[in-house]
Amino acid sequence: MTQSGRASACIAVLVAGALTGARPDAGRGAGGQSAASIIAVELVPPPGGDTLVSVTPTFTIRTVDPRPEDQLILLGLQVAYNPAFNAPLIVDTTLIGDTATVTLRRPLPAGARVFIRATARAVTGQSVVSPSLERFVPLWLTLISPNDTNGVTLDTPRPRFVWRSARIDPPAGPWVYDLEIRNVGSGLSTFYANLTDTVFMPTAPLDFNTSYRWSVTARHRGGERVTVTSRSSFVVVSSAFPLVTLLYQNFPNPFPTATSSATCVWFDLHLPGRVRLDVFDLSGRHVTNIIPGPFGISEYPAGRHGRVSGGPAPSGCNGDLQWDGRGDNGQPVSAGVYLLRLRAAGVESVKKIVFRGRP
Repeated sequence: MTQSGRASACIAVLVAGALTGARPDAGRGAGGQSAASIIAVELVPPPGGDTLVSVTPTFTIRTVDPRPEDQLILLGLQVAYNPAFNAPLIVDTTLIGDTATVTLRRPLPAGARVFIRATARAVTGQSVVSPSLERFVPLWLTLISPNDTNGVTLDTPRPRFVWRSARIDPPAGPWVYDLEIRNVGSGLSTFYANLTDTVFMPTAPLDFNTSYRWSVTARHRGGERVTVTSRSSFVVVSSAFPLVTLLYQNFPNPFPTATSSATCVWFDLHLPGRVRLDVFDLSGRHVTNIIPGPFGISEYPAGRHGRVSGGPAPSGCNGDLQWDGRGDNGQPVSAGVYLLRLRAAGVESVKKIVFRGRP
């Protein structure tokens, strides 16, 4: 804390007198009666509203019209959780002078409601107290992005992490941060320590289609720290790496149509692996297989399959992943409803196909 006040050549003498119980005569009026030395004491808070801007705010304490002969004035700053200022106090400090500026050395408790007042005691023994102020302490640390309650989907493997802290002034400040990015599935974490900014992009890319949580620890020179974890997880999504294995409804359906003699099949694979894609009738009899196809390929990479590359996004129909209404024998099947079944990456999915029959 810093203090400014008018120095007195007799401070040492007055302090010695206070310690021995002696009272200087300068504090007495005519007839030996004690004269009032201090009319009042004022507490000047930092600028701002009901919520403090800094967790180590600066206050000014000043006495009103002290007598020149009473230079030894003990000023106090008290901060409490309750308006009665019952113990224990959060802050209780004493300085010498008729005016003092006090910057807290330790941050006030995050999010607390506090009461603040100034006190003054003259060498005459007279004590006065300022009206108390009620203030709210800002949170030490708040995560901004990505930090949605319902989860966040991102499109870059090097996302931008953003957080904010309440101001902390020297000597307690500045804040220093440690960032942890934890893979929810594996439990493994990546750490970035001793950060001084509140915006950070990881140097190593994160995995696609993987759930992550992140947290930040803020600490200051006094040794205290606070850790805040994201409300939910986030996932980095890539169009090349789907989030789930999924079989889409074939199209056109029903088929054939005036413009299409076959129906197109799309599916997504979350993980690479063996794929089986078959057509059955409603009695469960196997009609034909689409995968493995004519070339016997059954191992597929993770990704989106059945589309034709080109244009702003893959679309259309891949000729290798369609059904023309024929069975294993190469002959058209009867008109009716059939079942398309995908088995891949531990997932089984079924869609209904309506075949109109051949003319």
